[in-house]
Amino acid sequence: MSVQLKAGVIGLGILGSQHAQFLDDQPEVKVMAVADIRRDRAEAVGGHISAQPYTDYERMLKEQKLDVAVVATPDPLHRDPVLAAIKAGVPTIIEEKPMATAVADAEEMLEAAERAGARLFLCFFNRSSPLDRATYYVIQQGLLGFFSLSL
Repeated sequence: MSVQLKAGVIGLGILGSQHAQFLDDQPEVKVMAVADIRRDRAEAVGGHISAQPYTDYERMLKEQKLDVAVVATPDPLHRDPVLAAIKAGVPTIIEEKPMATAVADAEEMLEAAERAGARLFLCFFNRSSPLDRATYYVIQQGLLGFFSLSL
């Protein structure tokens, strides 16, 4: 039997719940815990995938020895859970985009990850979706925007 990675997800909105379900579907991963400030949401997602629900991610990180943590909190709230995961010794952190809404926060997370030897990944899964690629093409070709007619 192969070793399973122990994962946790912080933030259980649309993307966080999708991360939890995706990870749960992988045979090489066991989602040990999920955290959201909304107790009902943490219990619903945790119950669905048989993961321990938490309303406090810091408590989750203290009680669980994780190999991977996913941070999918609202954009301005990425810094603290990322730093907490690094401090807890989680070696791999996957963070939803954007990395931060302030440059200082991004720099602090990056420096903390480098000091700890943690791997910090940003998730840009839409970069290859057909609709996003088509939108990029339309913008790059100047096909979107205002124009004027000279009569």
